[in-house]
Amino acid sequence: MHALADVRDGKLDGCFVEMSFCRDSCIGGPSFRKKKASAAVSSLRVRQEAIGEKPGDFSAKLGDDGGVSALAARFADRQIHYAMPTEQQIAAIYRKMGKESVEDELNCGMCGYASCREKAIAVALGKAEITMCMPYMKKRAEAISDQIINVTPNAILSVDLDLNVQQINHAACRMFSIRPEDILKQPVSRILDEFDFVSMISDGKTQLDKTTYYAEYGLYLNQSFFFDRAGGIVICIMKDITKERQQHNQLMQHKTQVARMADDMVDKQLRLVHEIASLLGESAAETKIAVSELKNTVMMEEEENQ
Repeated sequence: MHALADVRDGKLDGCFVEMSFCRDSCIGGPSFRKKKASAAVSSLRVRQEAIGEKPGDFSAKLGDDGGVSALAARFADRQIHYAMPTEQQIAAIYRKMGKESVEDELNCGMCGYASCREKAIAVALGKAEITMCMPYMKKRAEAISDQIINVTPNAILSVDLDLNVQQINHAACRMFSIRPEDILKQPVSRILDEFDFVSMISDGKTQLDKTTYYAEYGLYLNQSFFFDRAGGIVICIMKDITKERQQHNQLMQHKTQVARMADDMVDKQLRLVHEIASLLGESAAETKIAVSELKNTVMMEEEENQ
């Protein structure tokens, strides 16, 4: 390519260039293979001859070995050799990945390794992380979600499109005095009125908030319904407001009693006023009569004296 470039640029004048495209032609061809000559050494010879040095001088520079020593190099082995983990170490990594049985070894390849065993070995060798396992991360996320659902004080349950309970937390079990195994996969109507669930599904509502009193449990509940259309479930979150509502009812009863007492006091005051007015009226009439009689008596005495 360099020779062709020189021809193109007019740097070669009065020269004949042989374009030999066959393999191992010219330098490195059959003759060179027989002599076990080096292509690099041959190239150096051509360069030296081209600049006018004598073959003897060039040979002296190359040395007795034809210049091989001048081209020699040593390379250090930098490969990192890992000790293969033991079966106990692999089993320990399996446990950390949540793989307790052969059925848990999905070998899905989502981590980039062909099998779960190869992934475990890579983790032991420090070439991979446990969190690279998608099934493991999915289980971990679900476990954290379940923990949050179970520790929340609010009752939570989910119902599928067939109105069967798919999930229920500890707070809901305590609220309705039921065990999870007694209600899971069972109709929600066993513990709650299914009307609101049916309404959510049929009307296509995504959210509904309401307050309901359940006489059979003696509970006032604030209920929030959420319809996950893609997942095909209705989630109901319930907050027990029975104490607050009872306190409110007691306060209303107390206010009613106080109002009645006030009405009674007013009635008594009015009756007392009427009684006092009646007594005052009678006293005034008697006084009037007495004064009239006294007046008549005085008048009669004056007439007799005259």
